Amino acid sequence: MFDDEIFHVASYPVLDELDQLKEIVVLEKSVTDQKILEKELFQTEKMAVIGQMVAGVTHELKSPLSVIKGASFLLKSGIEGEEESEVIGEIDANITRAEKIVYNMLDFSKSSWGENKVHDSRTLMDQIYMLVRQECVRKGINVYINMGEEPVTIYGNSDSFKNIFLNIITNAMEAMEEGGNLTITAEHTEENKTCLRFKNTGSAIEEENLGKIFEPFFTTKEKGTGLGLWLVYKEVIRNKGSIKVKNKADGVAVEIVLPAEKPLEE
Repeated sequence: MFDDEIFHVASYPVLDELDQLKEIVVLEKSVTDQKILEKELFQTEKMAVIGQMVAGVTHELKSPLSVIKGASFLLKSGIEGEEESEVIGEIDANITRAEKIVYNMLDFSKSSWGENKVHDSRTLMDQIYMLVRQECVRKGINVYINMGEEPVTIYGNSDSFKNIFLNIITNAMEAMEEGGNLTITAEHTEENKTCLRFKNTGSAIEEENLGKIFEPFFTTKEKGTGLGLWLVYKEVIRNKGSIKVKNKADGVAVEIVLPAEKPLEE
């Protein structure tokens, strides 16, 4: 590592006629672009594997849910008591909830690279949250997704957004190893823009590092590569957005501004 570059360095001995060391040839080659491409490929492959796994699980769940739904319908026809009706109603409500989760995850598993369109940010956020929910419970992290009743749209590539949101939420979770709160909000702003905020109650980022966190290879983690947030920054810019990170009195806030709808020039 030197500044923002990664070099592959090799040295070769040059021997004289008596096989004594005469000189050493040192070859330096920048492999920065190669390492960045490797990280991008790994990130893409990781999301593809997650998508395949989710698709397999959700397809398997559809059949038993259909059986339960049919059995519930048959049970309702022979029930007269109020208490039994309430129980069946509770079963139906949870079947509907499970179906919503299944179809949500099926939608998540579909790849859409190169396809830009308008998305409901709440739907994408719910899909991401389903992937990290168990880990949040294990760590004692409360997640609040506050986006109101009306859809708050964003325009761009859904696979790109999944990468962005998953990275931001994962970083927030890593900052709250002892538990805490993660609050996610979204709102339309002026000029057809949408602002998404990810506020966590983890430890603050050192002020001298705030301006460096989106630089390639910058990391404060012992085993970090320093490319995660850089890739997030690249994806946000690719989707014609902007991203800022700020320290707050009780944690850290990440603010992402994205187009709310398809630009007229496209």
